[in-house]
Amino acid sequence: MCSVDPDELTEMVRATDGLDITSGDVLCRKCKEGMAEAVLRGKDPYCRDCFLSYFEHKFRSTIGKSKQIRQGDGVLVAMSGGASSTTLLHLIHSGLTQNSHKRLGFKPAFLHIDESCLYEESDGSANDLASKVCSEVMSLGYTCYVISIQQVMATEITSPSVYTEDWQQTSQHQTNNNNETLKKQLRELLSSCQSDTNRHDLEERLRTTLTLQCAQMLEYKKVFLANNSTTIAIHILSQVAIGRGAHLPYHVHFKTTVEEVEIYHPMREILDNEIRYYMKFHGVTASQTSSRHQHQGTSIIKCTEDFLRGLQAEFPSTIPTVFRTGDKLQLSTNNSLGNSRCSSTLSVRGESEVDHRTNTEVNPKMKLERESCVLCKLPLDTDQGAASALKATQVSLRLSQQVARTGGSQQKHDGKSVASGSANVQVIEEAVKNCGSSKKEVKSSCESGKVSAIEDIEDSCRCSNNTGCCSTRNTSHNTKQDEPFSVDIIEKHVCYGCRILLRDMKDGGLLPSRVLKAVGEQERRSQMRLEIQDFLL
Repeated sequence: MCSVDPDELTEMVRATDGLDITSGDVLCRKCKEGMAEAVLRGKDPYCRDCFLSYFEHKFRSTIGKSKQIRQGDGVLVAMSGGASSTTLLHLIHSGLTQNSHKRLGFKPAFLHIDESCLYEESDGSANDLASKVCSEVMSLGYTCYVISIQQVMATEITSPSVYTEDWQQTSQHQTNNNNETLKKQLRELLSSCQSDTNRHDLEERLRTTLTLQCAQMLEYKKVFLANNSTTIAIHILSQVAIGRGAHLPYHVHFKTTVEEVEIYHPMREILDNEIRYYMKFHGVTASQTSSRHQHQGTSIIKCTEDFLRGLQAEFPSTIPTVFRTGDKLQLSTNNSLGNSRCSSTLSVRGESEVDHRTNTEVNPKMKLERESCVLCKLPLDTDQGAASALKATQVSLRLSQQVARTGGSQQKHDGKSVASGSANVQVIEEAVKNCGSSKKEVKSSCESGKVSAIEDIEDSCRCSNNTGCCSTRNTSHNTKQDEPFSVDIIEKHVCYGCRILLRDMKDGGLLPSRVLKAVGEQERRSQMRLEIQDFLL
């Protein structure tokens, strides 16, 4: 595809007074004949025909140059009802109805996630959004699936249903009691976040997770998201600010794969103002979606958006520069699921991983579950060496919590000042992390002098010889698996960004049951690896 700046050396120049085309005497910079009706980059006038040709070319070339979307492929398109997704709908429709040599070859279906339970307006406008979005899709002759966002809390998610006029009444009538329970659970989960930033971040994680699960249930291997260049640029800066920088390539590149589903961003080359011109020229209007943004409050994500948009107004090259810079980011080989360092999954995550790694081939599904965050489904970025910023942060957090518990009190021992029981507590925590005994009880025993050696832990374990984690009959079964997991346990199976999110929540037990189930499975698998690691070749 041709580029206005092929060498990507755009100079950050402050915009002067924007080009005024209201007088009707400014010619198009491309054809030199038509009257300008759109101004791009603050200074480039385009007539209607030249702009639409330029706009559609950017969209089609983004799909075509990748050669990833083939003839006859089924694609599930996420449809929120915003300006970007509405434009994507009309671009796809235009591409499928053009002449044969220009026609797009894939077969689209659309998915709308009903979020009315999150943003219930007094005038009922939030409840009408699903009807508006799905009706627009159906009017163009495409299948539109719809699912309520509270389904993400269900143990078994109901398959998305094809939208009909009485969909809302039918779905509520069939599962009224269960539906209200899921709504309550979701609201409690979001309310447990103490900051607007983490609440908005959690909503995004749940929305993406539900989209992927719907694609799997509907047997779609490819998903289109309508994130445009402006949205991605905002995402680049905001995600770094909230601790998700390691996963930026999954949100920036044209194609990424999560949970064996291919995610594409066909609108990634298009700016917000270009979308507004396209909708104006075609008479397209977006459905009401302001509710979501009104509830972002003073979140870091919202502040980043305001900052970038303000800077873009003065320096038109701001967002393209941020986007192009982020597009150069690649996944670290240490975090990729398919690299050689992660080829073994029969070892223990952490410091012992270096001593027990093997080249044994394992089931790819088991490998994916082991290496993925249970909440966002992206690869874990917490498998770092001892000399890393992550480990330093963990040590600092642990010491801060310890000082808070002890009140900073210290005791004299052999002429040296040491924190009470801190050395034994750390050793014993590592030794019993997969044991059925309570860490809190062992700490208490250690600090009171009841436990003097690691061998004494066996006497502190509450498991019998025939059941539980110390069982010789059933090493993979934990009698406490039905009890709620502590935040410390859940943190071991989530990425760094989700750890920050988890610490901001009042209760980790409010997470979706599927997430807690995945934590339990990985905990038992980790325990099994610990018990058999010395027998591996």
